[in-house]
Amino acid sequence: MATKDASIAPLRTGLSLQAVIEEYLQHGRLRSTAAFGFSPDQSLEEVVAGDFKYAAMRPAAFEQIEREVLLRHRGGVVPASLCSTYLRGRYLNSELGLVPGPPLATILRWLSRRRPAPQVELFETFKAESGAVLVDRSVKFCFTRIGDRYRVTSLMPRIVGSGDDRPALEELDCTLVGMEPCERRSDWLERVAQNPKGRQRRAALRAVERIAAWLPP
Repeated sequence: MATKDASIAPLRTGLSLQAVIEEYLQHGRLRSTAAFGFSPDQSLEEVVAGDFKYAAMRPAAFEQIEREVLLRHRGGVVPASLCSTYLRGRYLNSELGLVPGPPLATILRWLSRRRPAPQVELFETFKAESGAVLVDRSVKFCFTRIGDRYRVTSLMPRIVGSGDDRPALEELDCTLVGMEPCERRSDWLERVAQNPKGRQRRAALRAVERIAAWLPP
């Protein structure tokens, strides 16, 4: 992400974090773009003029813009970073950065209550210190361990396309590079055991215990 411009105050969207997550889960994309101060039909230059800023360049002809926002959450607000991706000036989709985001256990609980039940796949990397939840092969929740709890750090929808743009889009959409499937509780415990004995392993074990209710044995 680009360095935050302190002269631009975060945008208070009026939306709740849960409502935004529900949009991604239902539609695979952000629909309430107006609440974030832009329209998919606007030109990239117009959106940047409206308090967005250019972020790091993506492969090929991709560009990203971002802005800091505030979402309602549990009686207060949670800071987030909205990052929108464009291909040759055409809007594709937006992802949401969350630091710190909600506990992974909260997201797994929401998913378990949805009907029809979504397809939920868990992946991890580096001794169960971080990973991703892939929902219906269309939305990815990235998470990392902070202390004795896994916290969601970003919400990334799949970006799709066809024709001549497909190779570049596949490069942009390598969602699970370096991650291994980790669906069962025993898998997580095996990864945690690779940590040195002591505080780090105990904290990692506690983090796994917090999500154990949503993992098969």
